[in-house]
Amino acid sequence: ESGCNGLTNNDYGMMTYPARIITSNVTYTNNESCTWVISSSRPLQINFHRISTEECCDFLFVRDGNTSKSDILAILRGNMSDTLVNTTSNSAHLQFTSDFSNVQRGFWMYWKVV
Repeated sequence: ESGCNGLTNNDYGMMTYPARIITSNVTYTNNESCTWVISSSRPLQINFHRISTEECCDFLFVRDGNTSKSDILAILRGNMSDTLVNTTSNSAHLQFTSDFSNVQRGFWMYWKVV
């Protein structure tokens, strides 16, 4: 589980945002800007098991590295499932943003080193 923003240094793990997406109908809120950085011993494979955001206006940016200036690997939005993203570096930078209207359930992801 995760709040809005965080750092983790693990070769594998799971994260949901908002925290209880798996067990309830909790949604994220409007005007969010959240950042997470995952660091590991080797490159990562991230499986976005479920993604549910407002298609036009709420986005999850996945970058290959640990900063907001790292190369973008994916921009995820709308309703998706089992979307794989692989890094070439030992870290991933995730940034979620939502606009001023229409919220959804968020995302559920897990990662492992490859």
